[in-house]
Amino acid sequence: MIKLIDVDEIVSGTAKVESVIGYTIVLKLNDETLDTATRGDQLLDAEMALREKVDSRIRVFLQPKGDVNKLRTMLRGVKV
Repeated sequence: MIKLIDVDEIVSGTAKVESVIGYTIVLKLNDETLDTATRGDQLLDAEMALREKVDSRIRVFLQPKGDVNKLRTMLRGVKV
């Protein structure tokens, strides 16, 4: 039996679902300025809620941040 749930309700508007592959859910935070501790707490809370409501095999990850170094970003693709 497939369980349908509202993941947005579980992450309470702090993140959105980027992808779901098997039992892996990748979230993207709406607020990128959150400190590491708060981000980690939200991730764990979302994972525990999904495990309780859907399946104990679910794993939740955050989408990695891109490179924010402006110099590397500007020089990407430049050959010396």
